[in-house]
Amino acid sequence: MIQTLRHIASLLIGIGIVQLGNGLLTTVVSLRMTYEGFSTEAAGFIMSCYFAGQMLASRTIPNIIARVGPVRAFAAAAAILAAAALSHILLVTALAWIFLRTATGYGMAGVNMVAESWLNTHATKANRGQILGFYMITVYLTTGLGQFLLNLDSPNGYELFALATVLLTLGLVPVALTNSPAPSFGDRSKLKLRQLYRLSPLGLAGVLATGFVNSAFYGLGPIFAHKIGLDDFDVSVFMGATIISGLAMQWPVGRLSDKYDRRFVLMGVFFAVAVACVAMVTVLHVHPAWTLAVACIYGGLSFTTYSLSVAHACDFLEPKDMAKAASGFVFTYCIGAVLGPMVASWFMSATGAQGLFIYAALINAALGLFAIYRMFQRPTVPKDQRGPFVPMPQNTPVVQMIVPRPPAQDDKPIYREGHPLVSD
Repeated sequence: MIQTLRHIASLLIGIGIVQLGNGLLTTVVSLRMTYEGFSTEAAGFIMSCYFAGQMLASRTIPNIIARVGPVRAFAAAAAILAAAALSHILLVTALAWIFLRTATGYGMAGVNMVAESWLNTHATKANRGQILGFYMITVYLTTGLGQFLLNLDSPNGYELFALATVLLTLGLVPVALTNSPAPSFGDRSKLKLRQLYRLSPLGLAGVLATGFVNSAFYGLGPIFAHKIGLDDFDVSVFMGATIISGLAMQWPVGRLSDKYDRRFVLMGVFFAVAVACVAMVTVLHVHPAWTLAVACIYGGLSFTTYSLSVAHACDFLEPKDMAKAASGFVFTYCIGAVLGPMVASWFMSATGAQGLFIYAALINAALGLFAIYRMFQRPTVPKDQRGPFVPMPQNTPVVQMIVPRPPAQDDKPIYREGHPLVSD
């Protein structure tokens, strides 16, 4: 483990600093919109644009890398990211921020895509799980810790935007100076969404629902916290604790899904998140400590649904097709992520701040019911034909390249056309 960590330390440090800056920037942008008097609907649309930029990057960055190479593509994405982040304080208008959030999402996805590919160059059959674990901890922990930098100054000024830009820029240095060979992106063929849905309706629906819910929390969570009367310090604690809780619960929930029918675990998690959302609405005006406690339960469960859904879908994939499916999962997540903040903002406008969690409760309850329905449609996948649960952030399709692959078994294929477990 120490040897593996030594090889990827500089990359993880760089990725961590970038995530620290991006976590800070996202929350500062969200709070600044409330101080500038942006409507909740406008804020929701602006925060959706970040994920629109990621969606665009997932479709175009691989082609750019193929044309100019990963190093130049990385430099271009980094320049776009830094320029867009700093420009938020130069043009404080809704129209400008629509374009800037799109550019930020695009640049961030491009940087992550190349950085994750460099990580993959260090991955071997023996250490893939360790590398992915270190990466997962780095992303969630630094994104959560980035929330606490909010306390260094006021979102009303320029200092926090400048700090976020400095972190985003400095984090690129260790990645750019890595002595790893230039990463190869190999086969860029994809499985179409209708193929993925046919393979696993619940898996793809779970990924979509996660996009709807988690993007709304990232984008509108600070606005929710501000509207219920929390000050900037409490907002940072609320956001940071919720995100870090998502890291803490990945492995316990994953072990349950390896032991029992993943559909049953998914059902339980979706319903539990819905209950946590109802609890949040109930305790809003009781005491801030209760709000924080429920937020930790919510984050600890809600941020596991992406990995659970992907793990369930991968139970019906051949090992050789998992990388092809990755772009479909991320694209599906981005579809939900683009729509999520917009829809959630309508709920907040109609019902108040609590609308964010009313919205999340409805989506999670609907997916819990869908999981029950799917359990009656086909038998569970036998344990010896399942791949292990692998916690992963929903950054780019490239992270799937690091995921440990179960060995192909000619006598017991995980999936093939005509397999009796595949949905028709």
